[in-house]
Amino acid sequence: MTEDELRIRRELYQTKYPDRRLPVDMWIPGLDETEYYWIYVTLFLVQVYATIVCLMTAYTGIVTLIPIITVHVEGQGKVLCKHIERLGHPHKDLSTGNTIFYTDIVKNQYNMLASSKNSKLGETIEMSTRITKTFPEVKNFNENQNTFTSEVNNSREDQLRKLRAYERDYFRQLVKFHQQLLLFEKQVTETISPLVLIMVLGNYMGVSLALYQLVVYSDQSKFRLFKFVSELSLALFELYIYCFAAEILDDFHSRTRTSLYFSRWYACTRSTRRDIGMLLRRLRKPKHPNFYWGFIVINNPLFVGLLRLCYQVVNLMRLKGARE
Repeated sequence: MTEDELRIRRELYQTKYPDRRLPVDMWIPGLDETEYYWIYVTLFLVQVYATIVCLMTAYTGIVTLIPIITVHVEGQGKVLCKHIERLGHPHKDLSTGNTIFYTDIVKNQYNMLASSKNSKLGETIEMSTRITKTFPEVKNFNENQNTFTSEVNNSREDQLRKLRAYERDYFRQLVKFHQQLLLFEKQVTETISPLVLIMVLGNYMGVSLALYQLVVYSDQSKFRLFKFVSELSLALFELYIYCFAAEILDDFHSRTRTSLYFSRWYACTRSTRRDIGMLLRRLRKPKHPNFYWGFIVINNPLFVGLLRLCYQVVNLMRLKGARE
């Protein structure tokens, strides 16, 4: 500290050794904490330990809150995209190769249809050219063959009807899963809105003050220089983590839209394709987390805009100081 700072601290705090500065200034009635060295060292260590524990716990919780939620949503989004790409495809079990029908894609629950090797649908009737039949026998054979063909056609129509109903149910599960993820994001943004407001304003003030100290006051000690650089780096790192997590959430919606393109949507029924179009219109909009009715939108432009605003504020403060 300079001589002027030592003089100010001696007059303000009434201490015998003003150069013995604690991390957090405190006043103990009837006791000068700088007069006895062992008291000063004890208080210094206690404050350093408490500061590290409190700040690191709070900082880690605040910084990692959004990334942890983002990792969860991203994982669920990958599951959703994998199921969206299966639209129009027959669903098979990878281990057995049997056909499966999903009942709950969130919990990965499905019913398996065992393949039958003795199915009559796949059999062919071989006719021997050496067998001779009378006319009534040939007539009965043709009637039986027509009856069998009619049964096969009815069975195929019933199977096709069931597949269309399953397709509708499968797409309904996809839409419901997507709505659950959107509802979860909305609940999270509503819960952490006050925290985000404090974070944005706090980072703005922290970056501006730290940058002002580094630009204006060049003749500083190494300790203060390290302090201001650390404050600036931590504030920028925190804001960048939030913006990066927000971009991941927006990429999730882009991947969902891409998964629809890579699915066999053209093989679906007309009603399913119409519903896919409605889902695509919903996915076309950006999905960055926004707070306070869109006043604060967390994304990369916010990070760049905050840096630009802080730099303008620092230049304004320098210009005002030069005029005075």
